[in-house]
Order: sequence, then C-alpha cells, then structure tokens
Amino acid sequence: MFDGTFAFLEQGLMAYSAIGESPKRPGNRHPYMTPFDTLEAADTQFVICCGNDHVFGELCRAIGRPELAQDKRFLSDPDRDANNALKAEMELGFQETASSVLAQGDPRGRCAGRSDKRH
Repeated sequence: MFDGTFAFLEQGLMAYSAIGESPKRPGNRHPYMTPFDTLEAADTQFVICCGNDHVFGELCRAIGRPELAQDKRFLSDPDRDANNALKAEMELGFQETASSVLAQGDPRGRCAGRSDKRH
C-alpha cells in the first residue's frame, strides 16, 4: 500500500525535492499538462487529456475553436498551464453533447456515473 501511495506522489515529491515547496492541490487536473481535466458538455462531464501542442491543436479544431491553438495565451503547454482562462474558453466549445466531441478521436473520455454498468 505504501508503494502505491508513494507512486502517486511522483510529481509533487520531485517538485518538493527540487524547490522545497509543497505542491498546490490541482483538483482533477494534471499539475503539469494542460488541458488535462474534467470539463462540462451540454449533457455530461468528460475528461480531456492533451499531452502536447499538436494534440491541443487537434482538440481545438474538433470543438470548433481553432483560434485557441493560435492564441498567445495558449501557444505552449507552460502557457496553457499558467492561464486559468483556458478551461472556460474550451467549455464554450462544448455546447454540443459529449458524444459528438468524443467522436473526434483525441484523448478524451466520458465520465462514468453510478448508473453506468461495468462489465
């Protein structure tokens, strides 16, 4: 059990070891990749996982917001990570249902609820 818990501390432990500061709680988002978070669509929540600039650009096109990929606030992962406006900007593109966004093929998935069956 200790090994599993310690593995979850990977990034926070490294940040603490390097700069001596305790990491802030990131919630559902990834502490160093953006967007990598839970977002709202018209019908449900879903998760977006964009690990690089190319995938981010593809996602922006898929949600009908290609201008976000060229916005100077969001050009690189560090830019996106430093700018809290990205999540709200992206959710403007999610006025459709999650299934239409999920069908685009980038790394994303619907959040399962209690009523979802597990096989």
